[in-house]
Amino acid sequence: MPKIEHSIWSEHAGGVHQVIGLDNGPYANLPLGDVVGLSQFGVHLERLPPGSRSSFRHWHEGEDEFIYVVSGELVLIEDQEVLLQAGEAARVESR
Repeated sequence: MPKIEHSIWSEHAGGVHQVIGLDNGPYANLPLGDVVGLSQFGVHLERLPPGSRSSFRHWHEGEDEFIYVVSGELVLIEDQEVLLQAGEAARVESR
């Protein structure tokens, strides 16, 4: 099992979404699954400064999502807003 080298973050300044017209704000991401060639399971790390978002509300057909907060806190918006703090996790079911 190879050690995952996770020092190559992709930094993004943010920008207006071409369909929604809103800005996610700045963020950085690291697609760990791509780094080690995972084909059945995706893993992404994201760094979000205060006020930024990882995405706009959306859903996947046939794919659940798992969210784990490494540090800080975030607000997960589904049918209601849920505060997740460091060490907490959530599952978002596909629709």
